[in-house]
Amino acid sequence: VYKRQKEHFTEQEKDFLGNQSNLDRWAARSLEERVALFRRRFPNTKVTCYSLRKFFKEIKIKKKVIRLEKLSKP
Repeated sequence: VYKRQKEHFTEQEKDFLGNQSNLDRWAARSLEERVALFRRRFPNTKVTCYSLRKFFKEIKIKKKVIRLEKLSKP
C-alpha cells in the first residue's frame, strides 16, 4: 500500500506564498509556472501543483479570471 507523504511548508515558505505582492505578480501565471518560480526560490522543498493548490485553498485564495490586455504602441 502506497502511503502519500504530507507536504508541509515552513513558516518562511508560507509567508512567501501568502504574500500579497507575490500573489499579485503571479496572478496571470499557471500553477505549473508558480511551482517553477517557487522551486527557484526554495530549491530544497518538494512542491507539486496539487500541494500548491491545496495550500491556496487552505488560506482561502480563490482563482480569479484575469484578462491580460496588450498595450499597443501609438
